[in-house]
This record gives sequence, structure tokens and C-alpha cells, in this order.
Amino acid sequence: MGWEDIFGTVMNHKGKAITLVAGIAVVASSLFNVGTSEEGVVYRFGAYNRTTGPGVALKIPIVESVKKVDVLSTREESFGFRKMNPGVRSEDITVNNLREVPEHLLQRIVDEQAEMGYESSKGSLIQQVEDLFRGEYVCLTGDLNIVDDLWTVQWRVKDSQEYLHYVADPKKNLRDLSEVVMRYLAGDRSVDEVTTLDKDEIQRLSEGILQAKLDDMNAGIEIVGIKQKSVDPPRSVRAAVRGVEGAKQGMGQAINEAWAEYNSEIPRAEGEAEKLIRNAEGYKDARINNAQGDVARYLQVLTEYQRNPTITTERLWRETLKEILPKLDVRIVEQKGAEGGMLLHYDIGNKGGDE
Repeated sequence: MGWEDIFGTVMNHKGKAITLVAGIAVVASSLFNVGTSEEGVVYRFGAYNRTTGPGVALKIPIVESVKKVDVLSTREESFGFRKMNPGVRSEDITVNNLREVPEHLLQRIVDEQAEMGYESSKGSLIQQVEDLFRGEYVCLTGDLNIVDDLWTVQWRVKDSQEYLHYVADPKKNLRDLSEVVMRYLAGDRSVDEVTTLDKDEIQRLSEGILQAKLDDMNAGIEIVGIKQKSVDPPRSVRAAVRGVEGAKQGMGQAINEAWAEYNSEIPRAEGEAEKLIRNAEGYKDARINNAQGDVARYLQVLTEYQRNPTITTERLWRETLKEILPKLDVRIVEQKGAEGGMLLHYDIGNKGGDE
């Protein structure tokens, strides 16, 4: 066998190998896997073509490309503070403990803000993060008071195509809109309403307003919930404000106790007054009835007297004596001489007497 035959045989096998490798590469580049919590968004020549669910799917090599989006996981954005370890239960990073936070975590916060296009202030890392947090949580109320409002927004992707296609930076837009909504609601209320009275209503309204704004932008984001971590006056006046709140609570307690006593005493006093009124009315009715009876008897006697004055006079005289005499105690005493004494004791009331 000559060199020509050997060369031809090698080239023949090499061509088959190249063809096999190329075929494997084409098949491999045509397949892609989508995770259980993801959706695959397929683009053809850079334009949206279709969305695929979890599992293995095909695409046209070179012509089509795929972007995967997690649509089931709930994500969280913090305002005025950050989690020490995002995604797990951990200590919060706030302006109160910045000096205790490792430098690489502070740098991570600054870098994340820079990636979204936010400019950092000048100074040390601690100063930059403090200024960043302060710019997020400081809110002006409707009565021109300042409050420190720390909150979180929980969200997830509800439409992977909108999330990737319509908004250049969904996370930045979410953060900007959230700050706008919170400041809008705080600016429409007094400091007492923001910190206590309307706190639950503000959380509820902020969820609805923020969701409506995101839907108008076709951001493809669903708001799961908004939770306010704390809403307090600035640290410099917090102690004084809490003292005022304590005084207000004491005042409220005193008012409640006064109303309780009022509600207890007033019904009792009203009952006693009603009883006195009923007794007085009964006494009035009795006197009126007695007076009417006396008048009726007098008129009857007058009528009889006018008919026969002599007989009526004698009858009245006898009735009067009959009424008076039983009450008399008659004693006849002899006062003359040394042997003077009682001669007669006649007790008319007892129908007899002693001599």
C-alpha cells in the first residue's frame, strides 16, 4: 500500500470523525434544560419567539438564543437596611450597627447600588452606606414632620417575557417606584397617622398602588407583600417623642377611667332621680285626692246646712264632741283647806273614773 492509499484512508476516517463531532455539537447546542422554578424565553434573531416551561427543550443553533428566568422564587428588596446574608434569616445591617459590619459586606452594598446606576456619596464605606440608607428611609409627612421608615418589598416574576423585554432594569424600577409610593402615602398623612394610626392601611395601599404602576409599565412583576420594619421619628428626637406618646397614653387612660366612672354614676343618679320623681308624683296625687275628698265632703255638709241649718249645726256639734271628748282627761281638785285633794278623776276616754 502506498502513501497515497494510507493518506486517503486517514482522511476518510478523519472526515467521518469531524462529521460526527459536528453532529454532536449541533445536537448539543440545540438542547437546553429549564429548571423546575424557571421559564425559558426563546429569541429568534434577537426577537421574542416563545416561552418554554421546565424540562429539556430544543432551539435552532445560532439562530435562536435562550434566557432563563426564575418565576417561582420570592425575592425581597430592603429599604433603609439590608440583610447580613440575603435569602436566609440573619441579622439586619442598619445605621446603628454599621461599625460592627465586615468591610466586604459594606462594599457589597455599595457595589450593588452602583450596578443599578446610583451614585455613592464621598467618604468612608461606613459613611457611604449610612448616606445610602438615610436617602431611602427618610420621609416627610403631611404635617411637615420627618420619620424614619424602614420597609421591605417581596416580589416575584409573573411574566418572564415582560420582565426581560419591556423594562431595562426591573429591580431598579421596582426600588424607585417603591420609594415614590411610600413617600406619597406619608406625605398625605400626619406623623401620628404614619407611625401608628394608619400604619396597616399604608401597607395595604402601597401594595395596590405599586402593583398598578408596575402593571402600567408591563414590568412582569407581582408584588407579594410590603412589610414595614419600623416607622419612628428621627433618632435625635426619638426619646422626646416617646415621652410625649407616653403622656398621651396616660391621658387616654385617665379619659377612659373618667368615662367608665361617668357610665357607672350617671345611670345610678338617673335611677335615683326617677325614683324621687315617682315619689313626688305619688305624693302630689295623694294630696290632690285628699283635697278633692275634703272639698266634696265640705260641699255635702254645706248643702245639708243650707237645707236645715239648725239640725246640721247640732249634728256637727255632736260629732265634734264625740271626736274630742274621748281624748280628754278631766280631773276635779279641791284646793281649800288642809285636806284638799282630788275629788273626782273622770277619764272619758276609758268610759269611767275614780272618786
